[in-house]
Amino acid sequence: MEKIFESTPSPAYIEVFHTAQSKLAAGDIEEGKKFLQEAIDLAVLENKEKDFVWYMKGTQAYLDKDEEALQEAIVNVGESPNADILQRFLDKLQSNEELDYGQDYGQGEL
Repeated sequence: MEKIFESTPSPAYIEVFHTAQSKLAAGDIEEGKKFLQEAIDLAVLENKEKDFVWYMKGTQAYLDKDEEALQEAIVNVGESPNADILQRFLDKLQSNEELDYGQDYGQGEL
């Protein structure tokens, strides 16, 4: 059978971001934040997907409880499922409830 799609490796920043997500979902917030910052740095260095960089920055703002930075990320991320996630993060921040990345991200979507 002929291959229709070639498998391409994910960019390094995506792999690092997924590691950050795993750490955050497991409750290891400090370690997750370190990986998230590394993913942002790699994406900026590689001049990659501006919308995704804004999504990662918005996630960082949520973790830092920085409502203003999160609102800026929502404006800049563009229309995408990531904008919906950032909006959920903002809603949670504004509710003054305890943050739970796994739950706030979207009930078992990780």
